[in-house]
Amino acid sequence: FGSARRLEGHRAGGQKLGEVLEWCLAAGIDEVTCFAFSTENWNRDAREIESLMATFTAESEAIKRKAHERRIRVRVLSTDASRVPDSVAAALDALVRETKDYASLTLNLAVSYGARGEIVAAAKALASRCVAGDLSVDDVDERAFAACLQLPTEPDLLVRTSGEHRISNFLLWQLAYTEFVFLDKLWPELDQTDFRHCLDTFAARRRRFGA
Repeated sequence: FGSARRLEGHRAGGQKLGEVLEWCLAAGIDEVTCFAFSTENWNRDAREIESLMATFTAESEAIKRKAHERRIRVRVLSTDASRVPDSVAAALDALVRETKDYASLTLNLAVSYGARGEIVAAAKALASRCVAGDLSVDDVDERAFAACLQLPTEPDLLVRTSGEHRISNFLLWQLAYTEFVFLDKLWPELDQTDFRHCLDTFAARRRRFGA
């Protein structure tokens, strides 16, 4: 019973994304990153993972319709893409390919993603360029490192739902000066009042970036 409720929650979570995208468009937000499935999530029960992957495939069609309707560009962040089932990978590839020229909003879907893996991959990419002689060690700086990340932009606001107060291996480099808002509600329970609360809380913050 508990497992069934959890899977129903995953389906509701996928449907909630479409609502949140509409709220973001109305608020003039131009980029959203959603942590859909982490590399650590592969350690869950096999039946739950199978159902989650099926949910991804089904919900990708709804996201695709929304993306075409609202001209939303979809990108996928994945640090361990080899573990994603072929059917899910194909659906995600189609999303990316068919929406690449849209510009009303960018939706980044993190699927089989882990920030530590992203950082390691970026370090390896820079090291390879240095070994090959294409890049001097003296030219390795924060800008060069960020350019090797899957998400080179830095979010202004992170909304963490479910009453948790951790970032769970999500965008560790990019969140250096991001503002955090924590909600005690589960993601599928999020409503427009919560969304507006998050934006109002962010607007009231004084962002000094260390100064």
